[in-house]
Amino acid sequence: MELVDYDLKTFMQTMHNQSKTPDTVFLVMEYVPHGVYNIMQTMRSDRQMFEPKHVKSLMIELLSAVQYLHDSSVFHRDLKPSNILLTEDGILKVADFGLAREYEGPHKQYSPDVATLWYCAPELLLDTKTYGTTIDMCSVGCIFTEVIVFQPLFVTESVKGSTPALTRERMSPLTQRLSLVP
Repeated sequence: MELVDYDLKTFMQTMHNQSKTPDTVFLVMEYVPHGVYNIMQTMRSDRQMFEPKHVKSLMIELLSAVQYLHDSSVFHRDLKPSNILLTEDGILKVADFGLAREYEGPHKQYSPDVATLWYCAPELLLDTKTYGTTIDMCSVGCIFTEVIVFQPLFVTESVKGSTPALTRERMSPLTQRLSLVP
């Protein structure tokens, strides 16, 4: 641990000395090598699926992370598989807080232009300006489905006419996969 701290201090001093402007900020973060999206892409090409115990573990960790955010009055607003990382030890980390904000209550107006459409809550697609932490939960549900069937639940390229409808064709891969889970 001391070696890591020493290396970090040395790095920060070096960067500060090389900085051309005094207001330069450097962020040093942990390297997390695996994204859930990339893992699913590899598994899909190898014709593999997550075992039920792995799906449960991923979802418990993701729900715990989202609960922590919400308990801290923060909502992410852009949860998707590419923003969920796994360490070498299998610890889940939520990434990309570029659209996150402090949650100030259900009657506060927020920008509706958030979230990736495939993981977007219906209220955002309907252009509502008042919404809450439930938009993250909708994204979690979409991620849960994708982790099971390895395809997004709602695929759309534009907001116009994209309010998702659960059709028999869309739900078929999910119900088939769920029937395999004991």
